[in-house]
Amino acid sequence: LIEFFRKIKKWLEMAKLPQLYLEKVKTLERKFEVISVIFKKYRREFSTIFQLQDGDVSDGMGGATGVGGARGGSTSRPRSRKPTR
Repeated sequence: LIEFFRKIKKWLEMAKLPQLYLEKVKTLERKFEVISVIFKKYRREFSTIFQLQDGDVSDGMGGATGVGGARGGSTSRPRSRKPTR
């Protein structure tokens, strides 16, 4: 994703788009960085709450698939609770 943000900023400069677009991309980049730090800090807790689907990225934030995995949706699914009898 770092490469994505670098390339999108360069494209914005080449396309000579208004400064507003660059500001929006920078805001998006900062928000992603914050979410990434929070996820890494609480990774163990997330793994106890959510089950990772087969083939998902182990840390949920890196690799070619990015946050959403290859399918683009959530990388995890809430655990279903079994009814108690």
